Amino acid sequence: MEQNTDKKKTSVKRNYIYNTLYKVLTMITPLITAPFLARVIGKDNVGIFSYTYAIAYNFSLVAKLGLINYGSRSIARVRDDETRLAETFSQIYYLQVITSVIATIAYYCFVRLFTNDYTTIFLLNGIYVFSIAFDIDWLFYGTENFKSISLRNAFIKIATVIAIILFVKTENGLLTYVIIMIVSDVLKFAAIWLGFGKTTKFVKVAFREIFRHLKPCAILFIPVIATSVYRSMDKIMLGALSDMGQTGLYEYSEKIVYMLLGFVTSLEVVMMPRISNMLEKGNKDAALKSIGHSMTFVIALTSAMAFGISGITSRFIPLFYGEEFLGCIELLPPLAMTLILIGIANVVRTQYIMPKGRDIIYVISTIIGAVVNLVVNWICIPLLGAKGAVIGTIFAELSVAVYLLFVVRKELPLLEYLKNGFVFPIIGLIMAVAVHFIGTAIENVVVSLIVQVTAGILLFGLLSGLYLKRFQPELFATIMRPFRKIARRFKK
Repeated sequence: MEQNTDKKKTSVKRNYIYNTLYKVLTMITPLITAPFLARVIGKDNVGIFSYTYAIAYNFSLVAKLGLINYGSRSIARVRDDETRLAETFSQIYYLQVITSVIATIAYYCFVRLFTNDYTTIFLLNGIYVFSIAFDIDWLFYGTENFKSISLRNAFIKIATVIAIILFVKTENGLLTYVIIMIVSDVLKFAAIWLGFGKTTKFVKVAFREIFRHLKPCAILFIPVIATSVYRSMDKIMLGALSDMGQTGLYEYSEKIVYMLLGFVTSLEVVMMPRISNMLEKGNKDAALKSIGHSMTFVIALTSAMAFGISGITSRFIPLFYGEEFLGCIELLPPLAMTLILIGIANVVRTQYIMPKGRDIIYVISTIIGAVVNLVVNWICIPLLGAKGAVIGTIFAELSVAVYLLFVVRKELPLLEYLKNGFVFPIIGLIMAVAVHFIGTAIENVVVSLIVQVTAGILLFGLLSGLYLKRFQPELFATIMRPFRKIARRFKK
């Protein structure tokens, strides 16, 4: 039993490493493509792409119909039984094909009836909507086979960056950029099938067995589409109520935030199947302990990222995006603070609520966030443009986090979790102030950023390490274990 537990811990760590390495790559690639595109196609074209893609993305969510979370959870529950695994996969996948066809038809009807501008781009994006029919990432998430997903996505991500640099040459290269992104998505979904035969197989299933998954998927679809309202609807509303320049500023401010958020989601993708399995086997104490460690880790990580990026924004934006995107300097720091709220909410949602199958809570939380976001956006965007969208996002994420914490307040030791994590935003604030003053003292922008980032990492790491060693020695030992192994290898 002890040996199996060690293997499971190793599996979680290995899966997290695979996901984290890929997330690191997703952070690095925009460091190349975002400043390149900002200077080549410009702020307005960035806004056009963001606006048109956001609409197509919402129809792609209809195609997915909540299948990412539902499929992953369903596969995790039956992954040890080959027969049930094949049956469950086939039932859910056939449903996905049906919803993808319906979503594609609905998308082209929408484009025909309600869009007059950017017609070619809208029509091309329909290929992306249909390609969702081939996306079976949820199968590999559920079976905890993260290696193949990470390696496949990494290869395609690198190829996409090379294609953008080679073929997007001028301000008129927007159409070329759209085609490259669509081809990238299609290849990403198609390549995953190379590992399908080693995981499971198709079997014949009755129609009633396919459609029995419709209701639970539809329940999970509500929060997915609601989340989209306050994640992608910002850009749609900016395009409709403001202008494409403001949309471009918001898009590139949000892009940095979501690059950083990848580190958090990589942990949650790994932990949800694991904790689902724990709860299924009645190991509640182990699950609560894992959730507590995840909460502390996520608060620390998001605090470091949110306050770190805020401290370097005034030097980072002009160097990274160029003079045309100076408006991002005012947008990025407040938007970055939502990382902490998103991180806390996601731990509760993906590591407790969803593994327990309490999807209605997830549904309500995202509906609350969507309604708050729509109302605040409707009021603020016409007056403040991109700043109004930032305000809407902050209120939306705050409302979601508060609701989820309130609902589970009697089931999880939240005071203990938050008490263990409250110090990290304070450490982050100290770091941000120190980093900002370092930036004002160094004239050369590149040197300044290198010194600021290095100093920020060292300061946050030192203060956090001292706190954890004194007040959370068990978690400190867990975090330090990989570094000690590396040190022992160097000694040998």
